[in-house]
Amino acid sequence: MFVNQKVQEISYALIRVAAYIRRQDLRQRIERLAFQLLEDVAGQGFESALRTSASLELLINLGKNIYEIEPVNAKIITGEVETLNAAMRQLIGLGEMPN
Repeated sequence: MFVNQKVQEISYALIRVAAYIRRQDLRQRIERLAFQLLEDVAGQGFESALRTSASLELLINLGKNIYEIEPVNAKIITGEVETLNAAMRQLIGLGEMPN
């Protein structure tokens, strides 16, 4: 399934990016939510996965704004998260609703 592969790619990227974050709390939160997103999708808890991805997007943007995440990495990951969100919304019948 598309969402399973996409969530694995996103979680992998998040963990790789988190390894370079100096602020321990931010790094741990991103890593924890990366695993949570993977578990939500694996269990087909797409509503929960959408909430988790919203938290991740905010943390990624925060990391970018405080110079902990490179802007190019933040842009790529948030774009991939948006693609995942659209696919999950389609699966649960929400269509292309805004974040």
